[in-house]
Amino acid sequence: MGVLQAIGDVILILAALFSLIAFGFLAYSGWMIYRLVKDVKAEISTVTDAAKETLDEAQGTVRFVSESIVKPASVVAGYGAAIRATAKALTEEISKKT
Repeated sequence: MGVLQAIGDVILILAALFSLIAFGFLAYSGWMIYRLVKDVKAEISTVTDAAKETLDEAQGTVRFVSESIVKPASVVAGYGAAIRATAKALTEEISKKT
């Protein structure tokens, strides 16, 4: 019975040792996950900042195009429509009188 009890004690000690090693791996894995989350947060903030900068540049480009092309073109189109309407009104009056 002494030999079987010694073998049982050795198996118990080995199981405890493997349990400690597994706990060490688990702690290391937790630490690596913590570092990964921290790195991902830093990358997300970098990507978010870059996206915000790109959005600001796009808004500036749209504003520039609107102010330098669209507004003047719409003013010219308005004047053109007014001239056309005036010419049409004047020519209709003349053609109706004759």
